[in-house]
Amino acid sequence: MAHPLAGLAVPPQMTEQQRAAAAAVVAQQSAAAVAAAQAAAAPPVSDHLKNARGSVDKTVEKEEGDDTQPMEIWGNETTYNVNPILHTNICQSDYFKNLCKDVKTFPRLLDEIYNEVQHLEPFTAGSARMPSTAFCLLFRAFTMRLTTKQLNTMLNHPDSPYIRSIALLYLRFTCEPKQLWSYYEVHVDDPEKLKVGRMMEESTSTVGQYALKLLTEQNYFDTIFPRIPVPVYRSIQNKLLEKTTGVKSSTSGPEHKVGDIVRAQWGDGINTGDGEWYDVARIDEVLEDGKKYLVTFVEYGNQDECTPEQIKIKNKYGAKKRRDDSPGRDGKKRDRSRSPDQDVIAKVLQQERDKACSQGKDYARRPTSYKTALSLQVAHGTSRRRSSDDHHGSWNTEG
Repeated sequence: MAHPLAGLAVPPQMTEQQRAAAAAVVAQQSAAAVAAAQAAAAPPVSDHLKNARGSVDKTVEKEEGDDTQPMEIWGNETTYNVNPILHTNICQSDYFKNLCKDVKTFPRLLDEIYNEVQHLEPFTAGSARMPSTAFCLLFRAFTMRLTTKQLNTMLNHPDSPYIRSIALLYLRFTCEPKQLWSYYEVHVDDPEKLKVGRMMEESTSTVGQYALKLLTEQNYFDTIFPRIPVPVYRSIQNKLLEKTTGVKSSTSGPEHKVGDIVRAQWGDGINTGDGEWYDVARIDEVLEDGKKYLVTFVEYGNQDECTPEQIKIKNKYGAKKRRDDSPGRDGKKRDRSRSPDQDVIAKVLQQERDKACSQGKDYARRPTSYKTALSLQVAHGTSRRRSSDDHHGSWNTEG
């Protein structure tokens, strides 16, 4: 082996430290040269491998006659709101890499779903890491950035319930929550059967039941959906109950009525008023069908127009009156029976309470503190049996 200083003219008066420093310089130069040679010899990364990392596939062939723009992605535009572990496993999957190389058109994507998808779980049978065919195709649809027209084609496709279901999954992960119901409404009654779980003995479900669970549940087998904001979720629950019971919830009309005692803000503090909130104000007139209200601030006698955002309910029937004794407009006592709208809201709240109910024997136990939990002895080999609701049982049964 040649000496590391063989190519250098080393002065004889160099010390051992100087010789070691010179040798280190030569070694660094050699390593840099080897790295540059390897980089030059390495093949360039192909487009389909770049797409397999979750980026948008710009090589997809656009469908003829479709001039619509790709549907806007709500949330993360790289992972498409998919669980990070599942996202990584999909991107590393050989099947997904082949999809990025072979499936370049929308009709080819539909054919692949029709021919290959047999269930809708995120992972394959017998594996907790290998992504399923359905979710690889779903993620391929993400990277193709489907247009609204293409999504509607999938949602109304007559040949396979799995094509429609993957379109529903696409929307559940990437659609803005406020728009979900407009897509799902016509599909909650779809009676066609399909197999959601991967186990052979599991019962089938309908597309409508599947769509209903996508809307109302956040956990999906071994992964999780993006969270739907509570106001949007309750609005969806109201619409579902209206659809199933036929009782329509009345949401139109002004929120406040003439004579209501409210807490109101006087102006914005810049153009009018002082911007302060006053505890006793009275609604004198409803303007523009509830877009504005003429409010009297009782303490000072001032009047001003307020928007709904400047009004908070204090006491709907007056500060000192009891609801039981307050008369109606005709002088008679108010009817205390529940309105249909109240029944719908009560059902929604009862459903949420039922879902929040704890199971087991420790439902009333106080939460254990962090320090106490560290000192607890963990029992091994417990004989506790999995309940029917654990893991993904709710996705495997019909209804």
